[in-house]
Amino acid sequence: MPYAEAMAQILGIRIPFLFESGGGMYDVEKNELTWNPVLTKERELEVTEIKKWAKEHLIDRFPSSIPEFAKFTDIGVINPDSSVIYEIRDISREFIHRNYPHFEVHYTEVSVNIILKKANKGEGIKFICEHLGYGLDEVAYIGDSSGDIPGLTIVKMPFAPVNATDQVKEVARVTRGKSTDGVLEAYHAIIENNLNY
Repeated sequence: MPYAEAMAQILGIRIPFLFESGGGMYDVEKNELTWNPVLTKERELEVTEIKKWAKEHLIDRFPSSIPEFAKFTDIGVINPDSSVIYEIRDISREFIHRNYPHFEVHYTEVSVNIILKKANKGEGIKFICEHLGYGLDEVAYIGDSSGDIPGLTIVKMPFAPVNATDQVKEVARVTRGKSTDGVLEAYHAIIENNLNY
């Protein structure tokens, strides 16, 4: 949330925004924090259990791994070595699949995130659209990793930068630019689309 709030302030965003893949929503104007309703007391307890497991079986086992310690609704592990990340991903998938059916595992080249299935980016988009009164046909989204696929597959205008994973490129319009350039290209495509209405 602190990172998302800082970005909202930098960009002058004054409407509510999501963080932790849709686990929470923060309204800057009202200073209100709303947790996704799927985060029940039972799921909170499971997050705590999984964090403990991740510390013992991932953080302590793989040197240079650190937890994403500020997260409340999900469990994140960061490591600069992508081969280690893939190993952490596989261990996490097996453990979560066997023990925690309400969670799913996503990854990038430098991180693994274990999140609530109903608090993924697709469900988060539905959550904020309902709050703001928007339809999914009014939404654009850009993403580059497996965790973005639930969001990309439900919006009208899905985008992916050229350096996105192959899975993401299959469900999105691929921009010519990487990261910031790709975001700007998507932004201009959205403006062009909106001018036609």
